[in-house]
Amino acid sequence: MTDTIEKSVGRNKRDEGRFTVYHYTDFLNWHNIKSGALNSYNPGLAACRRVGRVYEPAKSVLGVWALDSQDPPTWVENNDFPHIWNELRRVTGNLLLEVDVDKDDDGVFVLDWAHREGEVIMRDLEKNPNATFDYPIPPSRYQHESRLSSEIAYWEGRVTLREYMDRRKSLCFSLPEVVITHQVPLDRIRISEYQKRFISELQNAKQDNFLLDFVRCYPEIVRVIDSQSGVLKR
Repeated sequence: MTDTIEKSVGRNKRDEGRFTVYHYTDFLNWHNIKSGALNSYNPGLAACRRVGRVYEPAKSVLGVWALDSQDPPTWVENNDFPHIWNELRRVTGNLLLEVDVDKDDDGVFVLDWAHREGEVIMRDLEKNPNATFDYPIPPSRYQHESRLSSEIAYWEGRVTLREYMDRRKSLCFSLPEVVITHQVPLDRIRISEYQKRFISELQNAKQDNFLLDFVRCYPEIVRVIDSQSGVLKR
């Protein structure tokens, strides 16, 4: 039943002056977002991860990451990086949040993660020249020889979210990701109606009564899940 939920791309039906972006998180982190427990008790999504590690302009910027749709085809069906969606799913949670950002917010950017991913692949190939890999060599524009060069291309190639939404076809980003460089208040965050991944997680953990009981403590999540699945029903 989850497949019938409409999948939007950037549209915000509530406010034409905003875009909606999508942030996957671990369910247990929802409590921290609501309470602000990890951000001086300031509820919302905190920009707390450095955009870069070695390139100083990027290293000095903190961000929170999102996508421009729930299951973006550029990530799910990427021929140049066919492994990337599974890799992303491995390091993110399954609870999907919708986050509203202003269209003209100059603190919200879109960057092409393929610059960073390409460098990682090239480094693996250099370290293991005789190994057999189950993924292709990246396109030449993503074949960076060092982390520094990949971070420079990643950060300096950024565009505002508004520009990306207007020019996405001509920009040709392979793995676009949204980076919000400031705190997002709780009143701009909501539980998405599209919870295919989280419902699957709950179904796989159906014998874990502790987890299911914990989820039941959050009526805003229960409402969404109950509308699509009986996994939380006793």
